[in-house]
Amino acid sequence: MSWYGATVTAKAADLPVSVQTVKERCGIDTAHDDAILHMMLEEVVAVVEQTCNLSVFPKTLVAQCDGWADLERLPDGPVKPGSKPVITYTSQDGGEIVLDPSLYRLKSDGLTFGLVPVRFWPLAHRGAPVTVTYEVGFVELPFDLRLGIIMRVAEIYGRPENGAADAVTDFDRLLVNWRRGA
Repeated sequence: MSWYGATVTAKAADLPVSVQTVKERCGIDTAHDDAILHMMLEEVVAVVEQTCNLSVFPKTLVAQCDGWADLERLPDGPVKPGSKPVITYTSQDGGEIVLDPSLYRLKSDGLTFGLVPVRFWPLAHRGAPVTVTYEVGFVELPFDLRLGIIMRVAEIYGRPENGAADAVTDFDRLLVNWRRGA
């Protein structure tokens, strides 16, 4: 049982931290390096998303898994508050079915998200994947993730060479409580 790579069908256009915020933090008062700072922000956000196994940017994902048991833990999070994941599966007779949202609920401990049936999951065609379409990402980026992104961009901007490979940085310390088991 497993999840397959999710497809992003929609993504927010804005970065979760603005170039202007980073410029203020770094004491940069010209627009000369705006493009470089934007690129650095995108790179650091990608590192945060990969390291923590979560979505910083709001986006819509379509993910497939082998079966109902996999829904116990969604592969990406946080699920956007107020949104309801849509589950599609193949019935035993081969028809494509969109499951009634009243038949399942979202469960969460704040960092890990999953879907559970209200009573039980319906019978599905053996070997056919279950597809979940859902919205992920933070409405407002938590302070420690925001600070980590700003600090890391400022660090890279001020000192583009890498530090010691085994050193634990403030960036790592700010991310540690957001890491979802992958």
